[in-house]
Amino acid sequence: MLRLILSNFKRTFTDITFYFCILLVFMLCFTATAAFDPKTTDPITVLDLIIRNDSQLVRSDITLNAYGIFKTGGTGEWLVMFLPIVVGFSFVKRFCDGRDSRFIRFETVRLSKTGYAAGTLISAVLLGGLAVTVGYALYGIYTAAVFPDLAYYPDLAQSYLDGAVSELVPPFDGLYSVIGMPALYIAKLAGMFLYGAAAALPAAVCASLMRNQYLIICLPFFANYLMTVICQRLWGLAFASDDSPYWISDVASVIYPSALADIFTYKSIALPTAAYSAVLIAAAFVLFITVMNRRFDKGE
Repeated sequence: MLRLILSNFKRTFTDITFYFCILLVFMLCFTATAAFDPKTTDPITVLDLIIRNDSQLVRSDITLNAYGIFKTGGTGEWLVMFLPIVVGFSFVKRFCDGRDSRFIRFETVRLSKTGYAAGTLISAVLLGGLAVTVGYALYGIYTAAVFPDLAYYPDLAQSYLDGAVSELVPPFDGLYSVIGMPALYIAKLAGMFLYGAAAALPAAVCASLMRNQYLIICLPFFANYLMTVICQRLWGLAFASDDSPYWISDVASVIYPSALADIFTYKSIALPTAAYSAVLIAAAFVLFITVMNRRFDKGE
């Protein structure tokens, strides 16, 4: 199985599609809403902030520091919406081509159907997480060079930092006491890796059920959009009035598609998010392997 995973990695790293996925993640991060115009209340994206170069606005809002912008970029609406499509590009074509060319026969003879299915799914998950992490890291490097660090806000920096550190979960809270600010970035990158890995699962499950590459890519997108709308409606109910139960908001935060991205930097929902995500991930693994094992002619 390890040889299959390494082989999938090698084929992916020599395919320009994987690097296109990284570029898309990098670009989509800039579409996140970073602030609101103080005069018109219109949303201002990270890209707008860079183009406008409004130092007065940046100076007036501590959340526009380099780390704040870095964290914001990982949960922008456009990134959340299109991530299932982006990570699907990293492996769907290779998987479908392997089935159409009957190359799968040689793999299943050496590994068995279960070994091939498990190795293929693990490869897809790791490659999805890697594409998202690298693209997001490049975005973080760029924003760190463009936006000011916390030293730019001497009066509010400590309280902001204390709040961010208080939301770290183990072992990143302990790591912060050792290396300081980089621990916040590492925790967020780790969350983004899990988010990208989990986002690859719906496309993988669809690939086990059908051959049409367009449907395999698009169905997870529609499911992701549906979950986003449901969560937005739940948040609307939670804040509709003072009598609305606040737990509805917590539920929406846990089941929101990008919740895994904040699992290490948002302590209050880390445990329920981990439990909910673990159930979905386990179900996806069981479904994929079961479907592939029940296929005749060596998984085809």
